Amino acid sequence: MVSADVVAARVRDELAAAGLPLAPQFTTVDERFRTGVCVVVEDEGDGVERVFVSWRTHHTLVGASSRALLRGDAAHPAVMHHGRVCRAVRDAMSEILSSAGFVVEHADEYNEYRPLELRVSAGPEPYSPAWGDAGDGTGG
Repeated sequence: MVSADVVAARVRDELAAAGLPLAPQFTTVDERFRTGVCVVVEDEGDGVERVFVSWRTHHTLVGASSRALLRGDAAHPAVMHHGRVCRAVRDAMSEILSSAGFVVEHADEYNEYRPLELRVSAGPEPYSPAWGDAGDGTGG
């Protein structure tokens, strides 16, 4: 069985190959510049590491949505737009990863604290990226 870290790296590669920007994973990067695909490996408390994928919008949309929520205005246009954007990109990422052979589910079906995220439980084995060129050793 392939480790969650290996699956996470393959997920990042597939989404980057599809043209989606990867958000910096380092905490030293200013929060405002962490936009794009976020891929993390975490244990949900049951001792099993899983891969989670989410979309991080630009800080202007995150900030407007957060401020409205802090005021208790869950129906504010920024909140609604932010949710729709994250759902649209989540669904697009799900299609991309499913097309590449990954087993993908909406994470909130298993954990209500992970709304708008994907949970990737497995990747194709043996792994050969669909975008790989058979002549360059990457598969395909």
